Amino acid sequence: MKKEKHQVLGMLALITQLGVIMIVSILICTLIGNWIGQRLDMEWISVLGFFLGAMSGFTGVYRTVSRFLNKKN
Repeated sequence: MKKEKHQVLGMLALITQLGVIMIVSILICTLIGNWIGQRLDMEWISVLGFFLGAMSGFTGVYRTVSRFLNKKN
């Protein structure tokens, strides 16, 4: 019973970590894109920042999950 509870808490921590990775990557890149867009008077750069943040977040999630799966095997 204790081992199962430990596994559930570990999975919950992993899911939370994946969510934080995605949110922080997208938020930071969007804010940087918005700041650059305001400086250069090109507001569309914030959209580019959003997509770069999504790709960066996906890469971070992929690396985290692959590390977790390699540790399990």
